[in-house]
Amino acid sequence: MKERYCKLMDRCVPGEELVRAAVKVRRPARRRLRLGAAAAQYFTPVQHACEGQGIRMEVLSVYIHGDTAEIYISLQDQTGNRIDETTDLFDSYDILRPYDSTATCRFAGYDAQTRTVLFLITITEQGGHRIEGDKVTFQVRRFLSHKEEQEGTAIPLSLGDLAEAPAGAPETLTGGSGALAFEEAPAVLTPGEPWEGFPVKGIDLTAAGYVDGKLHIQLAVEDYLDNDNHGWLYLKGAAGEIIEPVGTAAFCTEGNGAARVDYQEFVFDVSPEEGAECTLWGDFVTCGTLTEGCWRVTFPLRQSDTWAQPPVEKT
Repeated sequence: MKERYCKLMDRCVPGEELVRAAVKVRRPARRRLRLGAAAAQYFTPVQHACEGQGIRMEVLSVYIHGDTAEIYISLQDQTGNRIDETTDLFDSYDILRPYDSTATCRFAGYDAQTRTVLFLITITEQGGHRIEGDKVTFQVRRFLSHKEEQEGTAIPLSLGDLAEAPAGAPETLTGGSGALAFEEAPAVLTPGEPWEGFPVKGIDLTAAGYVDGKLHIQLAVEDYLDNDNHGWLYLKGAAGEIIEPVGTAAFCTEGNGAARVDYQEFVFDVSPEEGAECTLWGDFVTCGTLTEGCWRVTFPLRQSDTWAQPPVEKT
């Protein structure tokens, strides 16, 4: 039986239609190679400077001491005025390292004559790896500039004229502070139309009123992830004393084709009677320019021949 079965199966051949279908879907064999972070960084080409959209990014110097490396990197606008003393990378950068480490990047100075801003990157190796010789990639995707700070801004809102207002849980809670830091569904005002009397461009006041005997004031920012506009509200009492909010709640709304709007609601432990004796003030930061692109440098962590901070003024 077994021998007879084998002879019958040996005569079986695929038909022409089956062969054509098999050839049609045939794909060449592929081999995949997965590299670890250290190997991938090892094979990344070295590039100490790059240019794009008239912006030049360059590695200026490296200083290594123990398990820590300090690197100065510059950004220069060679064609316009997009870089100034307020230039902020806005967390839109990556520091790629081959091993576990901690890394920070902070503003270090600005030279108005050459339109050059300086950043200091600090990398501290962990796990016993020798930091010298490692290759690092620093990449920037966007930066903000021409930011304006407005401190001690008076807001002409009559707190004594505000009424009790309906409140509910926010659509998407994104954070909180103070007494509202750990509340999963804090009571917030329903966003309304922007108040025309608000004195800061780029930030709106969308609601104000009393909830359970406490004063709530709501600020809103459109496209916050592209401008970093933000503010902080406080009150001044009849004697000029500062009254800080007891807590804040941050939330956002988006969807149905509408742009994202981020809200921050400030809550003051002030009754309507007390609010009538207070005035509203705020400190604000707004951005004027967003520059997008891709600037990337890769360099080995080797001690520079001469180490000195480039001659730029710190602000």
